[in-house]
This record gives sequence, C-alpha cells and structure tokens, in this order.
Amino acid sequence: MPAIAALALGLGTLAGCEAPADDIDAWMQAQRTQTRVAVPPLPAMQAFEAVPYARTEQTDPFHPSRLLPAPAAPGRTDPRLARELERAPQALEAYPLGQIAMIGSLIQPGRAEALVRVDGRVHVVRSGDRLGQDRGRVIGIGERHIELREWVRDEAGTWQERDNRIDLRETAR
Repeated sequence: MPAIAALALGLGTLAGCEAPADDIDAWMQAQRTQTRVAVPPLPAMQAFEAVPYARTEQTDPFHPSRLLPAPAAPGRTDPRLARELERAPQALEAYPLGQIAMIGSLIQPGRAEALVRVDGRVHVVRSGDRLGQDRGRVIGIGERHIELREWVRDEAGTWQERDNRIDLRETAR
C-alpha cells in the first residue's frame, strides 16, 4: 500500500509541473507588437575618382622587370657568399624554416646540440650545420632556441646576411 501511495504522490507532483504557457505566449506576443526597432540608415558612399593610367608617361608596374629582383652589381660579391654559392647543400636546407621544429637540446661544456623534427624524422643539429632554404648556418644553440645566419636577397637583388632563430616548440610531436 505505501508503494501505491508513493506512486500516486509522484504522479500528482509531475502533473502539477506542467502549467499552461498561455500567459507567457500572450506576454511574448505583446512584447513583439510593442517593440519598435530603429535601424539607422546606411551612410552615403563616398565617390572615388578613377585615375586613368597613361602607360606612355609612367612605368608599367606589372612589367616582368619590375617583378623580378634586379641582379646584383658586378664586383660587389662578398667572398663568403661566393663560397656559400659553390658548396653542396645539406639535407635540412631543402625545408623552409617553418617546417623545422626544435624539440630539444643537449648542452654540455664545449658542446651544444639541438634536436629538430622535419617530416616526422628527428635530426641532431650542431653549430655550423645548415638549415632552411635561405642558406642558413647554425651560429648558436641555446637551451630553448637555435640561432641562424642566413643569406637573403634584398629588393635591389643584393645578397645580405640576416640573423634568424628557431624557438623550442613545447608541443612539437
């Protein structure tokens, strides 16, 4: 008998939870009809004057000579660059720096090595090794980074040295 009473009490409680939603629906409908949305008009568009391109008076910005870097001036070649251009590339020079992930280092007195991951393979890198497609040479290895010196061409086509760095990737897998 107590089980039947508990069941009847439970069903009565659940039946009382369902209240008609007519008052909520009526309030929502009243709010929809009373609310006025004011959308400001779009600002007037500015008129821009089209400038004609007179090719005879100006340089064509799309001419191939404007898109390619100018060749370096003769007689200004750095002897270090000449040696750099003549040497055979190392394996890790085939990859852009963005694909080379430093995943660890081993620092001992007088000797520093870094571990890098490229295409799922782990490589050991030491000072003097070559990395990246800009003829990068490892000039220093720290606990959390690899320092590189690269040869790059500037806008005038002249070769310049540039320092770069690969930082340790905590989540490299």
